[in-house]
Amino acid sequence: MFKSYFRNITLGLLVLIPFFVLTSLTAQETKSQSVQASSSYVIRALDYLQFRVIGESDTEVRVRVSAEGTVSLPYVRSVTLEGLTVSQARDELYELYDGDYFINPQIDVSILAYSGRSVEVIGYVGRQGSIEFPAEQPLYLLEAISRAGGFQQLAKRNGVEITRIGGDGSKVTKLVDTTEITARDFPLEDGDIINVLRRVWYIVIYNMSLNCFIIHLGKK
Repeated sequence: MFKSYFRNITLGLLVLIPFFVLTSLTAQETKSQSVQASSSYVIRALDYLQFRVIGESDTEVRVRVSAEGTVSLPYVRSVTLEGLTVSQARDELYELYDGDYFINPQIDVSILAYSGRSVEVIGYVGRQGSIEFPAEQPLYLLEAISRAGGFQQLAKRNGVEITRIGGDGSKVTKLVDTTEITARDFPLEDGDIINVLRRVWYIVIYNMSLNCFIIHLGKK
């Protein structure tokens, strides 16, 4: 009786194990597919791509876009893809492969992993440091400050400095009054530096003996 009981339990487990394995693999596959970008996504340096000519198994590769924005693919040498949308990249690669290597090839390009983006938050916030955000999801100024622990009590909220580095290496600094913007205003870019300054106060006193006004500056 006991042998039959344990035999039934064992058979039940053998039936369930493949089910759980299949469910796990399906969940992982779904998760992997969910990180792929839309056709309008603009490819960036250090993005991780999958390329293939559909029906040609020897062409399937996974490559990371170099810091210079290029990839090396089967049959062709270095190709610049940075700055192109996924759709434009497919069209570009179609032109390279059509005729010389394949007849009317079906090109597939997908994003497996995005390159990281980050901004730096310094000054009078709860936690100074780097704030990372995914390539397809915008990060706004107030959200970045919130993720850095929010404003400290002495923070100057009406004059937050945003320093942005241009493509030529030049720096542009802008003052933003955070009391006048909403949570969806002022989207940030990769590499931005947010500096939350300390409040400054001043007192104006008229000195009769000197017949002039004296300004006292301070911080509180």
